[in-house]
Amino acid sequence: MALASTTQVMATVANSKAAFAAHVADIGLADLLPQFEAKGYDTYADFGFACTDPTNASHLEDTVIKPLAGDKEQFLPKLRRLFAHSYTIALAETQAFTSAAPDPVVRLHPAEREVRRGDLQKKITGFSIEAESDPSTKLVDKMSTMLATGAVRYVPWEKCTTSRSELVDQHEVTGLKLDSSGCLVRAEPPEGPDAVISTDLQLDLALRRRSLAADMAALCSFEAMNLWSETLKASLLRCPPPGYAPISYKQLRDADQEVWRQTAAACRAGCKARSPGSKSAFESAFVSACSDFEVRLLLAPLPLGSRGFSSSSAASSSQPPPAQPARDQTMQNLQRQVQSLQGQLEGMKRKAGGQPDSRQPPPRKDKSKRQRGRFQLPDELKGKATKTAKGEPICFAYNLSGCSGSAPGQKCSKGYHVCADPGCGGAHCLKDHR
Repeated sequence: MALASTTQVMATVANSKAAFAAHVADIGLADLLPQFEAKGYDTYADFGFACTDPTNASHLEDTVIKPLAGDKEQFLPKLRRLFAHSYTIALAETQAFTSAAPDPVVRLHPAEREVRRGDLQKKITGFSIEAESDPSTKLVDKMSTMLATGAVRYVPWEKCTTSRSELVDQHEVTGLKLDSSGCLVRAEPPEGPDAVISTDLQLDLALRRRSLAADMAALCSFEAMNLWSETLKASLLRCPPPGYAPISYKQLRDADQEVWRQTAAACRAGCKARSPGSKSAFESAFVSACSDFEVRLLLAPLPLGSRGFSSSSAASSSQPPPAQPARDQTMQNLQRQVQSLQGQLEGMKRKAGGQPDSRQPPPRKDKSKRQRGRFQLPDELKGKATKTAKGEPICFAYNLSGCSGSAPGQKCSKGYHVCADPGCGGAHCLKDHR
């Protein structure tokens, strides 16, 4: 299983000029790079088949090793080792055409990936391939796998991750698993976190990373794939005619999937260029699918009220779909808070209008008030004042039979010692009123 996976990696390394040049420099043969280029030995595949009979040591020395080393005999061991590496990689690439590995993943060599990244940065203007615009290695490898195998697979927006997402090391899962054909293959480690696409800006950056990764993998040019991304954004921002709903994110995703479906149908014979110097078959099919009538029909505004479509559903469908379960939980919490605030607002409106709030329980009566409600006013005080001019209570005992709790005009625990005759309030009892 490991050999098959290694073969897929070597199939890409074999034709990489950057990977070959980096290896030549690593083993100490950087001074001989001009000689390698002059003879056309600029990849592992070319140098690995530089000799007609690799098993004949003398023939290899006379035709390949010594002409490159010249009078510098210290380079001979390193050249022999480099040739052995090149022949092994070239042979593995040849075997890859006759034995297909299960679930192949074609990975670009780091040196080759950096060279392509630098070339792409020189070609594009307006932004740098850094931070949120830098596609992850896994995303680039997905595009490389499509180009090598010819099997087009749709790349969802949330899988267009950044290189930053690969900084956290994932737990290595060891062991075997059954593939779709019933064969035991090596279990791969779990994938990293998905890209966040909860806002328009985050979705725009995800689509940009997908276009950059396709160009770095030589699957499709950045200009061609980014033109489709601009079409999606223009459709989203387009103001609908009267009576029609805005374009929803579901319509964008359906149109995006349809473009890739038509591209896959047109690339059954492979994704590579069908003639030297021409565009890849994937790019030609992709550009053609972007202008297809069925695709454009999916981006047309829908009339309000059709198929259960209403103004409220139009507003909700215009929001980007949640990318993570945590976002779903946050939205539920916010909805509960909105409902609670709406209920409080309705209660305040009813209270301001003098209407009782049916949802609130009736207020509990104070026990002391109930007890005071059963108190009978003495006959001598009926029609007399019970409070002072300032609203303070008057002591009934002081006006009837006298109270020793305080002096005349002062306040005891029962009230003020003042006259209970209406309009008097003097510092004497009712009996002394004149």
